[in-house]
Amino acid sequence: MSPYRYAASFAAALLCSAAPALAQQYPKMNLRFAHFVPATLPGATVDQWFADELSKRTGGQITMQIYWAESMGKSMELLKMAGQGGVDVSATAAGYFPSQIPMLAGATIPFAKSAKHAKVVWTTLYNETPALQDEARRNGVMPMLWHPIPEYHLIGRAPIRSLDDLKGKRVRSFGEEYPRLLREVGATAITVLPGEWYESIQRGSIDYMLHSWDTLVTFKIHEVAKQGSMINLGALISWPQWWNLKKWESLPPHVKKLLVDLSREADTLEIARVDAAVQKALETMKSSGVQFTPFPDQARLDKLTPDYLADWASKLDKLGKGAEARKILARWRELLRQTTP
Repeated sequence: MSPYRYAASFAAALLCSAAPALAQQYPKMNLRFAHFVPATLPGATVDQWFADELSKRTGGQITMQIYWAESMGKSMELLKMAGQGGVDVSATAAGYFPSQIPMLAGATIPFAKSAKHAKVVWTTLYNETPALQDEARRNGVMPMLWHPIPEYHLIGRAPIRSLDDLKGKRVRSFGEEYPRLLREVGATAITVLPGEWYESIQRGSIDYMLHSWDTLVTFKIHEVAKQGSMINLGALISWPQWWNLKKWESLPPHVKKLLVDLSREADTLEIARVDAAVQKALETMKSSGVQFTPFPDQARLDKLTPDYLADWASKLDKLGKGAEARKILARWRELLRQTTP
């Protein structure tokens, strides 16, 4: 069950017994949280805020130690680590696991126009959709606090003035959607995990890095790549907090409610932090000599972009999940129309 739906189901009971709940002691526990990115990314700072507030609001009874930048496990190991109880919580991109969580991996489809658009649409979709929640449960996890990534761009050593400039180029990519689009424009998609980004573009094993401006600065890519393209490749969701399901289910109701409340507060906090981080990143890149080239071929690119959501549903149909996928797809498109980017 979604943590938000869980919290709602307990709301009346908690209100009726507010005084005892406030006086109730929090259990002593130290949660281990294995993270795949550095602590400086906007979403990562929100996870740290979450941990700090958890300790503060429980009087230090519940603490959360975050192990950053794959220091406790590689990105591709962290979903399993959380699911099997190797850690209490982990953070890694849903799109890294199209086989294990094919429905949830849809979060990393570049479906949105902005970070806020991605967060609001996907969080609502997940909280409303039992099929998505059930897939998480089958993998032993309970996700919450979905972190968005703002619009993706490209940075490299040479300017991109049109789609033709991408022909034959090697571009850092991930998942299944971006590689397809890159093939459409004659580029080659290369999978590179975060710990290898800087060295890959520094040595020339890739020509361009694909990511948001704030993430590129966090990984210092602007130090070795001085040509930024204003190409817009969409916004998406990267990671949630993947809670070990057994751990989550073992928590007392008042602890679960606190965690859900913190997650909701963090959702609001994160949008402001992401917007501020993007502006700061642009200033940092410009001051370090990065030059930004307009991209007049955006309309042409948009026409070449596949219908990622329909393709996602088709893949699930082949896995015998067609009925579920069609319901999710219909609601997903509806939320995209209803939600302001």
